[in-house]
Amino acid sequence: MAIVTISAFEVPRDRIDQVIELWTRYAQLLTKQQGFVSSRLHRSTEPGSRFPLVNVSEWNSEQDYHNAVEQMIAELGMPNIPGLRVHPAIYETVG
Repeated sequence: MAIVTISAFEVPRDRIDQVIELWTRYAQLLTKQQGFVSSRLHRSTEPGSRFPLVNVSEWNSEQDYHNAVEQMIAELGMPNIPGLRVHPAIYETVG
């Protein structure tokens, strides 16, 4: 069953562009993985937003998503940006 992942990024305002560059590198790898459907990064228009960046991705299955994340970490490592906290979650579409 297809799933959606939503990752909310807590990041200091002065690091947002750095996170966008990092996301672009990670996305280039993830889009080539089995089960990838789509991914979009969204930037908040509200100053002071707790989550200035949110990523929404679609995958064919949870297993495809987990395999892709493992591959991403193996190839690119964990992000190392001061103040960055990522809050990922997996969802199924219900409506």
